[in-house]
Amino acid sequence: MALFKIFKDKSGQFRVFIKLNNRIEFISISRTSRHACLELIKRIKNASKFEKAYIQNSSDCGSVYFSLKDIKKEVFLGDSISYVNNEILKDKIATMQKFVIKAKIDLEEYSI
Repeated sequence: MALFKIFKDKSGQFRVFIKLNNRIEFISISRTSRHACLELIKRIKNASKFEKAYIQNSSDCGSVYFSLKDIKKEVFLGDSISYVNNEILKDKIATMQKFVIKAKIDLEEYSI
């Protein structure tokens, strides 16, 4: 249901993507190493359990998305993709809360 993937971008930075139902739904902040991404995954798993870790936002075009933060350290962890309405957004947050804690980590490294 949920899977963590680590991607390396063109600038050499690493990011964690969360796939829910085979679709990328969340993109983390960038990190300088794969090891730092593995540590970030632990923080994402911990934060994803708490409703107050999800900050609901809206973009200029009217779509909605959430940001996830580490509530203990008040650190931003990443953003979801954009959704059409709040109902879908709330459903994705509920899915994150339910499945991210049990998500596996794909140990392959991907490039974007």
